[in-house]
Amino acid sequence: MPLSFLVGAIFGVGLAISGMCRRAKVAGFLTLNADWDPSLAFVMIGALAFNFISFRTVQSPKMGNGLTLPTKGSVDSKLIIGASLFGLGWGIGGVCPGPGLIDFFTLSHIIIWLPSLIVGSVAAERIDKVLAKKKDEKEE
Repeated sequence: MPLSFLVGAIFGVGLAISGMCRRAKVAGFLTLNADWDPSLAFVMIGALAFNFISFRTVQSPKMGNGLTLPTKGSVDSKLIIGASLFGLGWGIGGVCPGPGLIDFFTLSHIIIWLPSLIVGSVAAERIDKVLAKKKDEKEE
């Protein structure tokens, strides 16, 4: 538990330092006009570089039961729709869920962001169940 807290704290500090917690910074990156701010691209490149190296060098974690990487290699409509909704929500709200948790106690987050996150999570779970049920009925 202390290690998880430490890793989460480092992640949170990184998000705060990079500016990903500031809506204006995120909107400046997502808005492709004369005021475009490319600085968040460096944050993403850094994260991708770190993950690229770490996923190839870490053979087995020091804690836990091992790495659980996705095994599905295909792109389906569920992935495309989910990613599109995530991106749309991020673009409209200007807040990704990770940085959103850092700003959790601001009034706008409690009134708008948190209920939207909960509604989206519950809706996704219910849609997933309906689709699984239809798939099972189709196979019978």
